Amino acid sequence: MRVVIIFILLIVLGFIAWKAAERFKLIEPPAQEETTPGSSATTPDEEAIAPSLPSFDIVRVDRTGYAVIAGRATPGAKVTVLANDEPLAETTAEGDGSWVIATETPLDAGPVELSLEMTTPDGGTIRSDQTIIIYVPQREGDRPLVLRTTPGGATEVLQEPRDDGVGM
Repeated sequence: MRVVIIFILLIVLGFIAWKAAERFKLIEPPAQEETTPGSSATTPDEEAIAPSLPSFDIVRVDRTGYAVIAGRATPGAKVTVLANDEPLAETTAEGDGSWVIATETPLDAGPVELSLEMTTPDGGTIRSDQTIIIYVPQREGDRPLVLRTTPGGATEVLQEPRDDGVGM
């Protein structure tokens, strides 16, 4: 048993000495990422520029049908939210890719399907694979239901009719 304890102690002391040598620049730290043939390493700047699918992060709807919608897209891209395939609102994604829209007109009562489309700074148009299904109540006092769907994925409830704090 003593031999095992001494062996573990030596490993821990060796690790501490190695980290101390790295900190005081006595040795070079190991390479962070190696590429394999056929793969390419990208810098953070290249990743930020590469277009990705636009996405919904937050969708909140009040009892009267007004909505606040937020998500992500390629930085600088024009983001268009479509309600039942008709343009509802548009904005431009910030430098970090985030965007927010507050609707100026309420959504119609009944089921509404929101989809998302972005036009990148180079002119390419990309449509999101996510869909937001909203049921705007027809009776005053009822609360909306908001679901996010993705093909091949599970449906996620973003807002339940019993959520508190939604009745703006």
